[in-house]
Amino acid sequence: MSKKHIYLVDTKLICYYLFQRGSSITGMYDKIAQLLYTLPKGEIYLGWDIGKSSYRLSISPTYKGHRASLKEKLSDEDKEALQKFNDDYLKLAELSDLLPVYNLKVDGVECDDMCSIIAKQFENKADYQIYLLTADMDWIHSVIETNNVAIIDVYNGGTVIDREIAKETYNLDTRRKFTVLKSILGDKSDNIKFCHNLGPIKARELFDLIYKDKSDPSDDEIIAKIDKYLEKKEADRLAKNRKLSITVHTHHIDMGRLSAREAFLANMAIADPFTDTSSFSEEQLDAFNNCLSRKLPDNVLFSDILHNSIDKLGYALQFGHKASKVFKVL
Repeated sequence: MSKKHIYLVDTKLICYYLFQRGSSITGMYDKIAQLLYTLPKGEIYLGWDIGKSSYRLSISPTYKGHRASLKEKLSDEDKEALQKFNDDYLKLAELSDLLPVYNLKVDGVECDDMCSIIAKQFENKADYQIYLLTADMDWIHSVIETNNVAIIDVYNGGTVIDREIAKETYNLDTRRKFTVLKSILGDKSDNIKFCHNLGPIKARELFDLIYKDKSDPSDDEIIAKIDKYLEKKEADRLAKNRKLSITVHTHHIDMGRLSAREAFLANMAIADPFTDTSSFSEEQLDAFNNCLSRKLPDNVLFSDILHNSIDKLGYALQFGHKASKVFKVL
């Protein structure tokens, strides 16, 4: 029996990839077609980012909060270009309702969460093969414990990253370890910090220390290891400063340890993509179910695409050309 194939697409990442290279974001369809050209036909789910995660904002009000200040530093021309990108992205999400794909669009629920929930439903089922079209390595979470879920790396020519490659590359074999490492590292792109002066190398050193004696330590055991590690790190710093006759402010150690402990616990709560809908509001759950129960169009008329794209994007001929390539692999 042949497997049923499901393709989950990180649309914002693909569109931004094109935008950064000066291309029309309607090229997203061409990019999807290129990535899926040699793969079997299957169901395609386009995941759209419509607002920040309301769940994560409730835990950390600064979640992705730095992006507004970064935008303020842009030139007026770049601000205008970015605004056009965001406007066109939302219009592209509307246009995609004309295609025979499932459009995952829920205000306040991020694309990777919706795709993770769907991947979880079919993981380790022999009659399904799931592919995640992304370059965001946070999606490794959906791959690390499965034998039928893999990433198609959008940025690297469609390289496939499956469980074995993920384990070899990241030296991780469970989702919890992935979450712990991510919580220690923090996430600069999402404005999630761990603690002061702990870069990627030191974070990995701490991670290895945490799992040195136990394969699955509890949160309390992990925090104890963090405290012990930071105590030694701070003691080494103080000793070095005293040797160099640098004035030492002892309150720094307590501030660092407290911020690290609190950040770790918060990060553990928000680091993972969702695997179920328990964090959805009632309205979000209804919207998500409506996305999944959508009746796909039986056929796609170029005239409809042409009419709507003139109204919404102004990329009429290009949109029709790019989108038509996708139809061949659906």
